[in-house]
Amino acid sequence: MKGPAYAIGNWLLYILLAFGLALWVFGAQMQPFVLTLSLSILGIIIFKISKNMRISSKYNPFISLAIWMNALCYIYLPSSIGYLWYAVHFIDAFLITLILYDYFFKNSSLKGAYSFIFLFLSVLGILALWEIYEYSIDLLAPIRLQGIYSSSGRWLTYPIDDTMRDLIIGSCGSILALFVKVLNGSRKK
Repeated sequence: MKGPAYAIGNWLLYILLAFGLALWVFGAQMQPFVLTLSLSILGIIIFKISKNMRISSKYNPFISLAIWMNALCYIYLPSSIGYLWYAVHFIDAFLITLILYDYFFKNSSLKGAYSFIFLFLSVLGILALWEIYEYSIDLLAPIRLQGIYSSSGRWLTYPIDDTMRDLIIGSCGSILALFVKVLNGSRKK
């Protein structure tokens, strides 16, 4: 199960943690450190879960890159550029769907439409957990991961609206990934 992909995925998480520490040590605000620390820990938890579920470690670099993408966007991308955030949520859901698709169709006894519904609802659950993560970080640290706000701090989109849009955009990413897999599967037949 361990191989180059496993090592690359782990090293990307450790580099993210070191990046956050460096930002903090060299005078950045506490926000980048809290984000990189929490996202690194989240990545390690995801890797442990995927190892216990016997999900192929070939996905670890993609998981790490998705975590990096989120971390860099949270740190450097103003939330007022909402359409880029939607792209991040779309890509994350797309990747999650592809990974779970590979796992479920190798290990599930569900067939046909039920398997797609189960997979879609599983991805929605993961997206909801991500929104809970954002909400929790907002409660624990004054970071403002939820909502879109102007540079003056005025809300352009309230947190609940942002959460719902994130879930809708993520659902679209998941549906597109399922559609791609169905088309890919029908071409192979």
